[in-house]
Amino acid sequence: MLCGWQRLVAWAQAGQAACLNELVQRRKAESVELNRPALAGHVGDEAAAALALTSRAAGRLLQVSLGLARLPEGFGRAGRWADRLGESVLQRNGLVTRTPAKS
Repeated sequence: MLCGWQRLVAWAQAGQAACLNELVQRRKAESVELNRPALAGHVGDEAAAALALTSRAAGRLLQVSLGLARLPEGFGRAGRWADRLGESVLQRNGLVTRTPAKS
């Protein structure tokens, strides 16, 4: 039973990391689109407010999630389903209003 709970925690953390990575990518795209370079620099503050974390804790969470994104896709099961989960969570919570075109 303990292992089952650990798998559930890992699944939730993978989804959270994918959601944060999606938010980072969207804010980067928006900052280019709106010609506001500073916009992408406030993702940590946005995550801190949404998750009721300190800025430092949210920054660390972002570092970990971006580090995981650099791993090869076959490294875990998060892959595409986590990306879709992250995108839908962002939309549902009003952090984004549209889906950018995938390149």
